Amino acid sequence: MLWKDREGSSNVEDRRGEGGGFGGGGPRFPLPRGKMGLAVLAVVLVAGYYGIDLTPLLGLDSPMAPTQTSSSYQPSA
Repeated sequence: MLWKDREGSSNVEDRRGEGGGFGGGGPRFPLPRGKMGLAVLAVVLVAGYYGIDLTPLLGLDSPMAPTQTSSSYQPSA
């Protein structure tokens, strides 16, 4: 590679055409394409905006046990 009348670098690799990406590591999530993908994206965005939890639809939500609370309030006579 020549740069402004200097010698070419010998440690430059041509990596064009090897594909890109978002870097290494981490889980990769497949993105649906087409009209169905846009519909799913719209539902997720609207649910997020209105605070709707979609995890029960995905099966990621474990059933919650009912909780009991005890009160130490004692009315005065």
